[in-house]
Amino acid sequence: MRKNPERRRALIDAAVEVLAREGARGLTFRAVDAEAGVPVGTASNYFSSRDDLFTQVGGRIYERLLPDEATIARSRESLNWLIVERLTLPEIFTEQEIHDLVDVAVRRMLSDD
Repeated sequence: MRKNPERRRALIDAAVEVLAREGARGLTFRAVDAEAGVPVGTASNYFSSRDDLFTQVGGRIYERLLPDEATIARSRESLNWLIVERLTLPEIFTEQEIHDLVDVAVRRMLSDD
């Protein structure tokens, strides 16, 4: 398998485009080669099988969907506000709702360490 990371990423990005446009059945090495504008057979030099290609495409889609640090920070601020609201307005929320929210917040804080 080839090791050029830039070419591999370009092929994976091309595969994402093919998958979005053609669906799983249309995701072939030839279709990826055509989308990436590389010679026929290039994708097969970078991926051992179609399953390998799918796996790496899935990983790339996951990377693309990850929020950036600013979005994560805004989400944490929103969560903090929500916790304060729920704790300061207990007559509106059940004890179980408050417990569940605090539990999630604590787990998130611990997972950041």
